[in-house]
Amino acid sequence: MQDEVPVKQLDAYLTMTPSGLETFTMKAISDALSKGSYICQMRLVNCQPSDAEIETIKERLLKQQEKKRARKKNNKDHPICGQPTVGTSMMQRKGKEREVNIGFHEGKSIVSFPGNLEGKCIIQFNTDAPPSVVASLRPMGSGQLLAIITSSDSKQIFKNDDSLEDAIASLSSHLDDTGSNEYNEQFYRALDLWGRHVQQVWSKSIDIKRHLQSPVSKKRPFLESRWDDEEDNDSMHDLRKHFKNILDSDKQLKYRVSCLRAHTKDYKYKRDDLIPSLADILIPSSKSDDGKAKRFVVDLRSFDFEVVGLVHDNRLVVGISLNHYQYVGARSYCSGKMPPDITPPYIAGDISKTVIRLRPAIANLLYYFSNIQVGDIVIDPCAGVGTSK
Repeated sequence: MQDEVPVKQLDAYLTMTPSGLETFTMKAISDALSKGSYICQMRLVNCQPSDAEIETIKERLLKQQEKKRARKKNNKDHPICGQPTVGTSMMQRKGKEREVNIGFHEGKSIVSFPGNLEGKCIIQFNTDAPPSVVASLRPMGSGQLLAIITSSDSKQIFKNDDSLEDAIASLSSHLDDTGSNEYNEQFYRALDLWGRHVQQVWSKSIDIKRHLQSPVSKKRPFLESRWDDEEDNDSMHDLRKHFKNILDSDKQLKYRVSCLRAHTKDYKYKRDDLIPSLADILIPSSKSDDGKAKRFVVDLRSFDFEVVGLVHDNRLVVGISLNHYQYVGARSYCSGKMPPDITPPYIAGDISKTVIRLRPAIANLLYYFSNIQVGDIVIDPCAGVGTSK
């Protein structure tokens, strides 16, 4: 009898894309990883409008456009779209009227909800590709990348009319059902993936090196406090040594917990009130061998890794951010809003404050599903600098 070949453990990632573009994003990621002969297993984490809901939106839009057509002499379709069911309408969701945009591409309806997290689709993909390959993927629609810890899947953890105490109790009950040993195993697996990104991506980042050498970094004392006291800190060797020291098993890891929540005003309690309880529940209370010092200590400013809770359709997804926001002076998830795309190319400096930027990842996605062929002439509406006007 032959020995069974052990199944290789795939790394579990989360990314986000604008709602309505999830089909194209998932295909683009899958195609990009397949070209490198890597395994790619994908699924959509949060729920999307049903076919019946989409048909209701279409019917409402048709009626709106028929009224407009009746008032106009020139009764023609849109010169570009050529389809009647394109536009913005209202949709009844969760007992409230929500604004919704609808369009189409290659015969498929694209439905998008304006907003922050509510306008995003959360995608999980498992792969054996190395961190350096995954971090360089441009098809990811928002640029966000997280190591997944846990997901409630179809189970709704929260309710809009819950009190804060009820919400915490529901979350604790869900994790109890998961099992503390299983959850801790998932947490450390995600933390290991974060550590490999630190070693293979962060420690080789020219952007981190430049930021640490810039005058701006001097205003962020935690960067200096975590840096070795050496005279010469401007080589990539020192950068790798800095991150190696952070990952040392004898070092305490500093963390913060952040939360993004769709339709946050619908809840009875504030997001900031939920975060401390999330930290108590989501972070394992492991201790060192001597039983005195904790392995993880909270630090809202000087954190090494950021645990992010995503609450969408009352479902919870938890992950560890794999982007180095704190090391390039960018906003992380702590503001409760979607952080920027910090994967090059991106616009930095004063010009970033005077122009409306289109995420490079979104530009890449537009290019992908435009299906541009060899020999086609493409007009760049962004004038080559990754902006939109």
